[in-house]
Amino acid sequence: MNNAFLSSDKNLAQFMMSLSGSYVYDKDGNPRYYPSLLTDNNNLVNVLLAGGKADIYQCRKTGPDACITITKRNNLSISQTNGIQNQIRKQLESILQKIATDQRLTRQQEGFLELIQTPVLKFFIDDLSANQTPDTSNYSRMIAVELLNQYLVSMLNVARQSLANTNNSQDDIALITRDIDNAKRFTAGLAENAIEALNNRNQLIDPQRKTTQQSTKEISTTTKPTPAYGN
Repeated sequence: MNNAFLSSDKNLAQFMMSLSGSYVYDKDGNPRYYPSLLTDNNNLVNVLLAGGKADIYQCRKTGPDACITITKRNNLSISQTNGIQNQIRKQLESILQKIATDQRLTRQQEGFLELIQTPVLKFFIDDLSANQTPDTSNYSRMIAVELLNQYLVSMLNVARQSLANTNNSQDDIALITRDIDNAKRFTAGLAENAIEALNNRNQLIDPQRKTTQQSTKEISTTTKPTPAYGN
C-alpha cells in the first residue's frame, strides 16, 4: 500500500492490490497469499484506468502497515473521476497551464514528472512552440498504463525481497510472479491506440515545429546586435 501515487486514495490502492495479488503477514510473521482477482473475463484493469465496478480485496484498516486483515468485497466501484487515467489527465492539464502561462511548477507537479518515464514536459513545450494544444487525453492513457506497469513491477520486487528474508519456499514467489505476469499481459496493448494517435498527430504537426524553429534561427542570424550606446 506504500506507493506515492496511491497514498492519497485508499480505495484505488485496494483495487491495485486486488489486481496484483498480495502477501499479508500475521502478527507472528507468517505470510498468507491473496491471489489476484483478475480473471480472463473481467475488466479490473479497465476499472482501474477509467472507473467502473469490480470485485476487490478490502483492508479492515488502511493505515501504514495496518492492512493485515483482508476480506473480498463484490461489485465495488471506482468513479470515472477517480480512475487513474482521469487523475493523470487533471495533473497534465495543470502542468500544461503552468507552462503556457510561464509559471513555476509546484513540488507536486515536479514530483509527478519525476515519477514517469515519458518526457511529457518536452512534448508539451514542443507542441506549444508550434501553436498546438497537447493531446492530454491520449497522453494520460499512455502514462496511466505506464504507471500501472510500474506498480506491478515494484510490487513483484517487494514481494520477492520480503519472501527471500523468510523460510518460505520458491513456490510462494512463483504464485505472485504468475499473477503479476498475468496482470501485465492484460495491460499489454492498452496504450497502443493512444500511442498511435499521438504519433500520427506528431507527424502532422512536425513540419510546423520545423518551420517555427527555422524561422527563429533565421531571425537570430539576420538580426544584428544593437551597438552599445556611446561606442
